[in-house]
Amino acid sequence: IGSAEDENDKEVYFSLQDFAMHLHNASSFDTINIAINSKGSYCDVADKMIDLLAKTGKNIITCNTGIVASAASKIFTLASKENRFFYPERGEFLIHNPWVSGVEGDATELASMAKSLKETENDYAKWYAKQTGTDINIISALMAENTPLTIEQIEKLGFAIIKEKAV
Repeated sequence: IGSAEDENDKEVYFSLQDFAMHLHNASSFDTINIAINSKGSYCDVADKMIDLLAKTGKNIITCNTGIVASAASKIFTLASKENRFFYPERGEFLIHNPWVSGVEGDATELASMAKSLKETENDYAKWYAKQTGTDINIISALMAENTPLTIEQIEKLGFAIIKEKAV
């Protein structure tokens, strides 16, 4: 999710521009099916994608074709509970606290980055709690663990309906 910083990584990223074109191409459909295989990436880009999806007013169905992690898990949970399907044999489901790499700067810059990360962390925890109906304290504890959710956690906590075999 986002744009590749290195030309060699281009195939790994799904840009906002590509996403917008897919939405445009789906304008005649009543339902948008989103198949996710993503380790996530840029939270701000994921939020823009969610905003674009929500503004379509269309029914949204999500499922995984691979891993659903980080910012991709937020996009995945935009669909209503009954329209989120997870196939464990295809990949893992991971929620975690946001992080950055390659941060530089003085104490003021670093404090500002820490504040921004904490705000994003809180936003994600609130989002997951709202979308799943799970207590925000449980969500926050799971995010802090930074380990994939179990099949039981995915289903019992309201992240998705588990599908045992892909059709």
